[in-house]
Amino acid sequence: MQISKRRFLLSAAGAASFAALPFRLNRAFASDGVIEITAGKIQKKLADGGLLSSLWSYNGEVPGPEIRVKKGERVRVRFHNKLEEPSSIHWHGIRIENAMDGVAGLTQEPVPPGGSFDYDFTAPDAGTFWYHAHNKSWNQVARGLYGPLIVEEPEPLFNSAHDLTLVIDDWRLKRDGAFDEESLGALMDWSHGGRLGNWLTVNGKFPERFQVQAGEPYRLRLINSSNARIFEIYPKLFDAKILVSRLRNF
Repeated sequence: MQISKRRFLLSAAGAASFAALPFRLNRAFASDGVIEITAGKIQKKLADGGLLSSLWSYNGEVPGPEIRVKKGERVRVRFHNKLEEPSSIHWHGIRIENAMDGVAGLTQEPVPPGGSFDYDFTAPDAGTFWYHAHNKSWNQVARGLYGPLIVEEPEPLFNSAHDLTLVIDDWRLKRDGAFDEESLGALMDWSHGGRLGNWLTVNGKFPERFQVQAGEPYRLRLINSSNARIFEIYPKLFDAKILVSRLRNF
């Protein structure tokens, strides 16, 4: 498989048609009040017909499992590092004490290979947040170490079938369709505003068109996990039945 510029532009056009998620994210559930999150390596196909990619994941998934709690609830996560280099988890956008913020080298020491760390905080605000690696983020996040953190209102505004999380990423693939890990840290990216990919995924999969119920409200929780790409996304109804998100800036 070869990923050409023309093929990517066609792929991006196809991505403009994605809608209400048939591929739901797996959710993380607490055991004895503690959610177990493990960073490790996986093999995964990012593009149909492409080769397997060597990625890093939380609990064997890219994105990692969705953590969903209610405003004011306690969040307890035991992080296990099964990678060959140190890592940590940063809770992006959450107002929590520094000791739990997960910024390696600043608010905590990075968790060494084979080590563990317990994160324990209360989610003070309802909203759409995410968690991701924060040691060599340019490398670890680009390889797949991220996931959604959803804090619901005490009384949810939407039922689960109408409250949808979309984690959007752009991956840099080689001509054979495998993740281009050799280009991580390229000086060209550092000097030109960041790493841009050439393949889009939504919740780790290539998006397609999907039916939603006409006339009913949906909440779309959009998380941009790409390194540098800016997406302009807005929903509208197409043919009265298909919710369309149009992506520009390609």
